[in-house]
Amino acid sequence: MKRLYTWMDVFAFLIFFAISIYVWRIYPTLPDQVPQHFNAAGEVTSWANKSSLLGLLAIYLAMILLLLLLQIFLLKKQEDPKKAIQFINIPFIEKDKLTFEQAEVARTYSKLMISLLNLLISFMFAYLLYSLVQTALGLQEGLNEMFLIYISLIVLAPIYISYKMVRQINSMKEELR
Repeated sequence: MKRLYTWMDVFAFLIFFAISIYVWRIYPTLPDQVPQHFNAAGEVTSWANKSSLLGLLAIYLAMILLLLLLQIFLLKKQEDPKKAIQFINIPFIEKDKLTFEQAEVARTYSKLMISLLNLLISFMFAYLLYSLVQTALGLQEGLNEMFLIYISLIVLAPIYISYKMVRQINSMKEELR
């Protein structure tokens, strides 16, 4: 399982580097104005200077770095799983009553959630940047349904992982009785 987290994080950075290279290479050919905002139908509603793409790349990098640092320093570096999960909100679970093994399960699922979110956010930002460039060049008409799919996955994945975590912790409680 540990390798899965590592590969998800590595893949998130590879996606970042790939889209960064794409934006840097195409940047000189972009028009001065690029899409800045889209409505719910995916249509462009406002435009901005093309330098806003560089700002979006910076936000993208900051986001994946922050999630990686959160995972490393709060979850991986902490030897005691009970201390590692102290900053994590676990629905329907009293963290102070967890056994060492249950806390380890919570930490494992939390690491999975953060790595998965990092990967999904990376896909979303890459898709957004690609769509902004393609729309600016007139090769695409705004955002399509893929953006809503990414947003839905970013919302639903933590709910599903939290459900699985709570279920496993509760089943461990049943075994202790």
